[in-house]
Amino acid sequence: MSIILRATQQLRPLPAPGAGPVPDPPGARTERTSAPPKVDGPGPQEVLSPETSRRLEGQDIAATAAGDSQPMQTILLDRSALHRANIVDPEGPKSRLAEELRLIKRRLLTQIAASQDSARETAGAVERPDNAIVVTSPSAGEGKTFLALNLAIAIAIGERRKVVLIDGDPIKRSLSILLGLADRPGLIDVLRDPASRDPLLACEDHKLVLLPAGRGQSVQSSAADLFGGARMAALVRRAAAIAGDDGVVLIDAPPVLATSEALALAHQVGRVLMVVAAGRTARSSIGSALDQLDMDERISLVLNRRPAYLSATDMTY
Repeated sequence: MSIILRATQQLRPLPAPGAGPVPDPPGARTERTSAPPKVDGPGPQEVLSPETSRRLEGQDIAATAAGDSQPMQTILLDRSALHRANIVDPEGPKSRLAEELRLIKRRLLTQIAASQDSARETAGAVERPDNAIVVTSPSAGEGKTFLALNLAIAIAIGERRKVVLIDGDPIKRSLSILLGLADRPGLIDVLRDPASRDPLLACEDHKLVLLPAGRGQSVQSSAADLFGGARMAALVRRAAAIAGDDGVVLIDAPPVLATSEALALAHQVGRVLMVVAAGRTARSSIGSALDQLDMDERISLVLNRRPAYLSATDMTY
């Protein structure tokens, strides 16, 4: 079975179990979202427009924010393909999933703003950008990629704020596959080659900027070292500068208990969203993942695939 097929299957949610939600670990803040509908079709849902886009050279990853006015390659997202991939359209009809995503989005943006205000008051140096977030999970198949893409679309299109969305899982590359970017250079390529140009892709009037996982081969043994290095830190700082104070950087990372890459990425950013599957993720797994991350108040939990609590009638209020 090809890596593309395996990664695509990871994006398909399992049916919601009959058991209730997973108990929250002590001290953790929990946001809740319902199960995404199943992605139809046997292969990846590519959401790039088939229209040929302009190809413009990007900038070196270590470039300063002042140089980000230079043009980057522009692509078009296919809204109908996004719909087929069950990505919520912020400008579409009201739904339970859209409302739950809106709650998560508002809480996240409020937390970022509060952290930035506190940093300005103390006038201290910011070690890790407050607006850079890793989206991960304890184990595979819990919905982290689905949440990362939905949040990016919700903030970029719904709020008209700039979002930099990075595929930080070079093994599965689920986000890149879903977006039809699996064959493009990306994160791993620019981290390995200091002389390379970063292949940032702009869309949605430049409100959404994408960085695929990349085409690097045999990355499993070296990705954690790359993610924990100074070049990755510079990349995150630059992405945060591109997003701006009111924007967000979202990194779709591997599961915490599966690889060490998530830990390396988590310590480059300001906060972590951990997705856990209701009725499936063991409390011991959640505890182990939280212990490994060791980030205290900078972690929020998102409970996915829990039983519905709003009916269609509720959404007509």
